[in-house]
Amino acid sequence: MSFIEDLNISIEKYCSDLLYSYEFEKVEEFYQGMGALKKFENKNLKIQIVNDRGLINLDISSKYGDENYRDVELIKSLIELDALSNEKIGKWERNKILNQNLDLISQCNFIIENIETLAKLFDRKNYKKTIKKIDKVGFERSHKLFE
Repeated sequence: MSFIEDLNISIEKYCSDLLYSYEFEKVEEFYQGMGALKKFENKNLKIQIVNDRGLINLDISSKYGDENYRDVELIKSLIELDALSNEKIGKWERNKILNQNLDLISQCNFIIENIETLAKLFDRKNYKKTIKKIDKVGFERSHKLFE
């Protein structure tokens, strides 16, 4: 099975609820060698689903400005850390939030469960600040991996 075929099967099996329920339309498809990607957008968000050498991941970008896709796992970490910002959390709990890994169906379900929050984070007013915050979380996560 080719990488694009595997991606198509995964999208149909795990992402169809997200794509159809929130009216995402395919805007681009690319595949070459050991990778494939499909890009979708609706009135609020852009998403891309990528098959990189058999690892399938979902990224989100704002509809505004340059395409600036960010990993759903990092976005989930950001939302969870922001929700706990008024609480004192320990190092172990923070690392647990930063280092979570989601399979494709969990990534899609996260978007479905948080679609309004995501639309607000990536709207015209907030997307630049959101990208900076996601990058800060990503830096912290990568720093923890190499400590």
